[in-house]
Amino acid sequence: MKSYVLTLVGVTLLFSCQKQDFEENLNHETETNTEDHFMVNTLLLYMDNGADPGIEGVDYGCFDFQGYCAHPVVVTPVADVDKIDNVIDAVNAGVGIAQSFSDNEAELKKVIPEQFVSGVIDGRYTVENKGDFTLTSHAYLQFFDSGQNRIGVCPLRR
Repeated sequence: MKSYVLTLVGVTLLFSCQKQDFEENLNHETETNTEDHFMVNTLLLYMDNGADPGIEGVDYGCFDFQGYCAHPVVVTPVADVDKIDNVIDAVNAGVGIAQSFSDNEAELKKVIPEQFVSGVIDGRYTVENKGDFTLTSHAYLQFFDSGQNRIGVCPLRR
């Protein structure tokens, strides 16, 4: 019984320290990037343990904590899936990304916040993808500022 209580106390302390650090990071992030961020209080937290390619929802994804990950968007009824797929292909290849964003700007703005679309086009932001753009899984488009700080994540599914 004594070891159970000690374990419980240790776990409680661990999570309370992590929560404090997490809240401090959120407050700092909100103060320094408010004009280019989503509304932090309504978003999810993107986490990635680095497994490649990994399993969505286990090794990476957006989880129910405050952060900078938008709620998933199902593209099919909203935007042209083929155009979004072409953009994701360019992001995955790492070639012609800004041009692809520019060519498909109107469609992208239907599913991705305008500041990220225009930021990639004008070179203020870079974008990377993790995941697959299919009917059952998400492409997680991650946007980074010039300091390579992740500023937003947009999960998209067909």
